[in-house]
Amino acid sequence: MLPKGQAWRASLLHCPTGRGVGTMTGDPMTEDIQRQDQEAEPIEAATDETDDEAQAVAAEVDELRDELEQLNDRHLRLAAEFENYRKRADRDRDTIVARLQVDLVSSLLDVVDDLERVAETGESASAEAVIEGVRLVEKKFITILTAAGLEPIEAEGALFDPAVMEAMATVPADDASEDGQVASVYQRGYWFAGVLVRPARVTVKSFEGRAEGSE
Repeated sequence: MLPKGQAWRASLLHCPTGRGVGTMTGDPMTEDIQRQDQEAEPIEAATDETDDEAQAVAAEVDELRDELEQLNDRHLRLAAEFENYRKRADRDRDTIVARLQVDLVSSLLDVVDDLERVAETGESASAEAVIEGVRLVEKKFITILTAAGLEPIEAEGALFDPAVMEAMATVPADDASEDGQVASVYQRGYWFAGVLVRPARVTVKSFEGRAEGSE
């Protein structure tokens, strides 16, 4: 039988928990705990690394969100500025058009005044004087419209152009080279600022040639 002190130390050496002063080497439970601790270390390290990556991604997402908000604000400001510019441009255009119309009407009033004077003096003036007065008024009227952008279509003697001319009738042509030429202008056509106001109404030469077998 072992002395009391030796028996106590022996019981510690054979303690199933592996704890005490003299833990036995090679105890399965102790080795299992150590192995689990060793396996947990890389898992904890990987978890920490994953947490760092998640924080980095979250920070990048926040940065991109801020950038998107800034771009959206900039887009809204630019859209508002463009809308204001468009409204100003429309107002300026309307003002210019109105000003041009006023100037044109003001110039035409001079023609109206001239026509009134011709009418007032028509009873006492000779026919030649009235005709001369009308011609002067007509010349002044054409000058005003030309200055505003009116251009006549020079049709007489030109080849018929259906884009700016309207054929009212045809007349015989003496030669094949005259076929399709404008013989006369029934009503003059006009352009205004590059836009067709009305086509020229004309008569057109047509060469039919001699009938086959005729002398």
